[in-house]
Amino acid sequence: MKSNLFKKNAIYALIGFCIVFASCSTPIQHDLVISNINIIDVETGKVIQNQTVAIDSNRISEIYSKKNDFSVSTQIIDGDGKFMTPALCDNHMHISLLTSYGGDTLQNELIEFIRKGVLYFRDVGGPVDVLQELKSKISSGKLVGPDIYFTGPMLETGPLHWEKHNEKLPGFTVSLDTRKDVDSLLPVLAEKGASMIKTFNNINAELYPYIVDVARKYNLKVVHDPGLALLNQVPINKALELGVTSIEHSTPAWCYILKDKYRAEHETLLQQDSNLQQRRTFMSKMADVGIETISEDRLRALCTLMKEKNAVYCPTLGVFNSRLLRIEEQIANGNNDEMLIKEKNIWNNFAIIGNYIVRKFSENGVKLLVGQDNIVPEGTVKEMIFMNKAGVSNIEVLRGATLYAAEWLGLTEKYGSIKPSKRADMLILNTNPLDDIANMNDLFMVIQHGKIVNQ
Repeated sequence: MKSNLFKKNAIYALIGFCIVFASCSTPIQHDLVISNINIIDVETGKVIQNQTVAIDSNRISEIYSKKNDFSVSTQIIDGDGKFMTPALCDNHMHISLLTSYGGDTLQNELIEFIRKGVLYFRDVGGPVDVLQELKSKISSGKLVGPDIYFTGPMLETGPLHWEKHNEKLPGFTVSLDTRKDVDSLLPVLAEKGASMIKTFNNINAELYPYIVDVARKYNLKVVHDPGLALLNQVPINKALELGVTSIEHSTPAWCYILKDKYRAEHETLLQQDSNLQQRRTFMSKMADVGIETISEDRLRALCTLMKEKNAVYCPTLGVFNSRLLRIEEQIANGNNDEMLIKEKNIWNNFAIIGNYIVRKFSENGVKLLVGQDNIVPEGTVKEMIFMNKAGVSNIEVLRGATLYAAEWLGLTEKYGSIKPSKRADMLILNTNPLDDIANMNDLFMVIQHGKIVNQ
């Protein structure tokens, strides 16, 4: 009796062992596996070494920390000590401008963005119909390109600053002069796929609170570009108090952080009917004085306000650098006009002030986004390098093109970090960008929607 029971238990144990052994030894099936890869955890700023990332369909399905056997049908890429980051987002684009060049320019440039690792855009100004069509064609596969999230047109009070773009791209910039204009346009933008709006430059300060309220009603976030470096109609602090959560360009904060002796003159010019020449003269004077115009107490207070409002700052430092480069090229080619030399000095001083504000914002914990305000594929990483040179750490720069972008867009379920269930949009680099942010150019592979698109 005991002998039979012992035999029966032994058989059950053997069967159980065989089942466990078989399940342990069965090769694992995935569509794509990246082995031996160092994952840059953008949330912690740490590198998680020797990981295996498994991809199925267009998602990250598993991340293994131990070696596994994979089926022969699984495509395996040996990471060989390389580094994986989330895909990049460029947060200040006007991609509709590419549609005006004709031919294959649009498709070729969109593909080149992907090859550079930029797999989604935050477009902050262009005709809503053009952007809606671009997004649709990319989503359906008719065009190959990054995912697009857009504002639709630039919204300001006339006369329109960028009206020349309306000649080739009608609806690039639109005037909002009355509440009726706001009520007519914003629901149309939401209906056509906009997830945000862009307020710009000479926007009516009295109308502005209503614009923000209506945008909130239609779940449209607000991106605000105050315009000039100084003398803004809706300065940064007023926009933040109303609930705006994204401020564009490096110098608009300057208005709020001026020292008292400069602030008084600034407010007088802003309130009176000053002409353009008076304003330019004042800004030129402030540029000459430089960072000595800045109140450190006000700067810290502004940083505190930004953090309280959970707002981001997108400095687009490449704007100043590109302008300076063009001026320097003219001077190098023999153009020594006195006005050109003066213009170079002004722009150089603006760049110094912008860099200083950006560095201080980062030191005080304000989240910065990466955005080039251009339409060139290499521009995104160039902007990352400009920000780093201004004093922003490597990890904060990387967060500005990945984690913070996804957070602001409300798309962390898709983008921003390397985790199971997220979209398999990632970059594999030969060298560590936390050692040098320029290593973002040292690409080994780009994976978009779970597919290898560049190797």
